[in-house]
Amino acid sequence: MVIDLQKVIFNLKQNDNIVILAHKNPDGDTIGSSFALMYALQSMGKKARVLCNDDYPKDLIFAVGDYSEESFEAEYVVSADISDIQLLGNDVLNKYEDKIDMAIDHHRTHKSFAKEEYVQPTAAATAEIIYEIIKLLGVKITEKIANCIYLGISTDTGCFKYSNVTKHTFYVAGELVEAGANTAKINKRIFDTKSRKQVEVESIIVNSIKYYFDDMCAIVQIPADFLETHGATEDDMCNVTNIPRQIEGVEISVIIKEKEDGICKVSVRCDETINAALICQTFGGGGHYAAAGCVIGGDLDTAEKILIDVIEKRLKEINIV
Repeated sequence: MVIDLQKVIFNLKQNDNIVILAHKNPDGDTIGSSFALMYALQSMGKKARVLCNDDYPKDLIFAVGDYSEESFEAEYVVSADISDIQLLGNDVLNKYEDKIDMAIDHHRTHKSFAKEEYVQPTAAATAEIIYEIIKLLGVKITEKIANCIYLGISTDTGCFKYSNVTKHTFYVAGELVEAGANTAKINKRIFDTKSRKQVEVESIIVNSIKYYFDDMCAIVQIPADFLETHGATEDDMCNVTNIPRQIEGVEISVIIKEKEDGICKVSVRCDETINAALICQTFGGGGHYAAAGCVIGGDLDTAEKILIDVIEKRLKEINIV
């Protein structure tokens, strides 16, 4: 059932022992949104904790500060920044699939799965929604909470570079600065700092790019054994998605990651003229206009061929090819 913001506030005030679910392969928005809400609820005297199927990337989790895991039996379950229940990950999905009381999200492609849902697609990030919720709860935006919300907003807007940024996004960012958010530290760590191995990995990625449609589309294949072959970790891959889209003339950036279970995970990034979500919805995926993802069965070459066909169809629909 779709609910309004006032019902969200009522639900959070009325319930205790709250588990907040972040999505698998956690990004800055699901991390920042979940922990900001957790800190706010704890400041109200409630028990709350964040649960995620996967480990948090070290280059993101630092922004939420020190925290402890509270132990309690969940009485109320909230999801943050999850557009599809499958994004919970298998372990969390098996435990909470039919137990999610409320979903808070900003994805236009949100698929209903919770008992009650508040989805605001005009928000640049779920963290922007969480800011409004915390203010309406009457909770002071502390430095910790401000850092969490800033993490979510800055990462989902590319440090305020994407077209999803609105006047309100900048207003919230200003309020976070006023509340003590360490924007300089967060920006430097996330957007301006790379390990030596990360630079090496990015060099390999750059040299493997393939171009299509008069160099408008750039595609990168990442084999399942890539990390092992190059002595890298997942943390070293955190910026890979953005590499092709930084090239002049590229309007569609595609990363195809081969998984060991015979499928490929696909990330699509597009400029304003092309809808990434429409490309990924063809395969049951989704996301935003500028950024979306999906899963395709088969090996890397098969996935690439199928994607090229779909992208060509979309480009023809808008008279680009």
